Amino acid sequence: MRLENDYSQSTPYTVLSTWGFVGSLLLMAIPLVGFILTIVWASGGAYNLNRRNLARGYLLLMGIGIGIYVLLIAIIVASGGTSYLLDYMNQSFR
Repeated sequence: MRLENDYSQSTPYTVLSTWGFVGSLLLMAIPLVGFILTIVWASGGAYNLNRRNLARGYLLLMGIGIGIYVLLIAIIVASGGTSYLLDYMNQSFR
C-alpha cells in the first residue's frame, strides 16, 4: 500500500535538526570558507529551505554588524578621537 503523503523522504521543507543547525553555524563561522559557503547557501545553493533562510539571516546580521562598526569608526574619526588616541599611545609607550 502506497501512501500519498509520504513525508519520510527528504524534501526542501524538511525541518533541519538541532545538530543540522549547529553544524551549519560551525561551518559558517570558519573565516573565509564560511563566508563563501554562507553566500552560496543564501543564494539558493542549499536544498533545505531552513538552511537557506539561516544563511540569509546570518548575512543580514553580518551586514548590520559591519554597518554599526563603520558608523562608530566614522564618529570617532569625525570627533578627533584618533588624534587623542595617538597622543595617548605616544605618551604611554615612551
